[in-house]
Amino acid sequence: MSYSAELFRPHLHTVFFIQAPEGRQIELLLDEIKTCATDNSPFQHFSLLFSCSGALQLRQGTFNLRHQSLPELALFLVPVAKNDQVYRYQASFSVAR
Repeated sequence: MSYSAELFRPHLHTVFFIQAPEGRQIELLLDEIKTCATDNSPFQHFSLLFSCSGALQLRQGTFNLRHQSLPELALFLVPVAKNDQVYRYQASFSVAR
């Protein structure tokens, strides 16, 4: 499977699940897909932004994400924001066209 923004668009505003290091299942909502238009680049650049409510903040790292309509995905997530009890995580891609 090749990653692309188009692969994830049908799953915008749906829930992905990860298993936290201590065994707890965590829900991440895919709430934004950012694309970067670069006509001259041989790469497609895009980011997925997820939100997660709760007291547990994930550290930057690779996590296996599960979704009801996709195979398991290993994504590198970076915490990018916190607002009250909502954390935001970003996965960035540069994929050959």
